[in-house]
Amino acid sequence: MALIFCGREDTTGLGFLVDIPLYGYGSFQYFGCILHLQSNMKPLSALRDNTRARVLEIQPGSLAPRLVEMGFCKGSEVRVLYRAPFNGPLAVCLGPSSVALRLNEAELVWVEEIIGEEA
Repeated sequence: MALIFCGREDTTGLGFLVDIPLYGYGSFQYFGCILHLQSNMKPLSALRDNTRARVLEIQPGSLAPRLVEMGFCKGSEVRVLYRAPFNGPLAVCLGPSSVALRLNEAELVWVEEIIGEEA
């Protein structure tokens, strides 16, 4: 298990301050952010063809609201259908629809691979 320290170090030396964006509503500061990264957590772009996974989180950024609107919500199940050659987009099955994502978009979606469960 890896630990990720996000934000900037607090001047008191007691922890970390993090600016959390509220999309379209500014941001607020959170003190003491230490994220525990699960060992089986990986970006959607790292999955192979025909691999099923469950969405764990969407990385913050300008594309995050768009990804959530497309259906990439925490807990939703996805399956990588295929990849275009030469680092092209991914085709992802998301519920009853198929979605094409660029690699930089797929890197914002963090998933855990589903192993051994029936479809």
